[in-house]
Amino acid sequence: MSDWAREYFERGYAQRWGLPPITDHIRIEVAGLWKYLNLTTSSRLVDVGCGHGRYALGLAQLGSMAVGVDFAMALLTEARHLGAKLGVQARWVQGDMRILPFRREHFDVAILLDAFGFFETERDNDAVLANIARILVPRGRLCLKVVNGAHFKHR
Repeated sequence: MSDWAREYFERGYAQRWGLPPITDHIRIEVAGLWKYLNLTTSSRLVDVGCGHGRYALGLAQLGSMAVGVDFAMALLTEARHLGAKLGVQARWVQGDMRILPFRREHFDVAILLDAFGFFETERDNDAVLANIARILVPRGRLCLKVVNGAHFKHR
């Protein structure tokens, strides 16, 4: 990862966007994800690019076994604090979404929300999707939300 990206996600991201708690809007989205992805209390879920963990924690509150992975240790630290404040258990892992540190066919569901498509090469973006496919069980589900969707729509 480039030095500017590393610096941005470790320090600048929180300053730019703030790190809000789980809002009513997030709770509505989480409830929709729970239903849409057919999650249950035995579902193993990974939130790729989890940031400070609002979605992983919201889904863990509903009963999923949630793991959040992010490159930025500063954001994972905030996720731990938010989880402790809410009394919600989730596992937090530092890692690069292009080389996910999980074994093959481990998760039932992966979510990647507003954190895809920002790498400088398509090879890197392809690596993200290939790694998610690798860690999902057969017929596992991926929810991908892209903030920069117009870029992909026109390709």
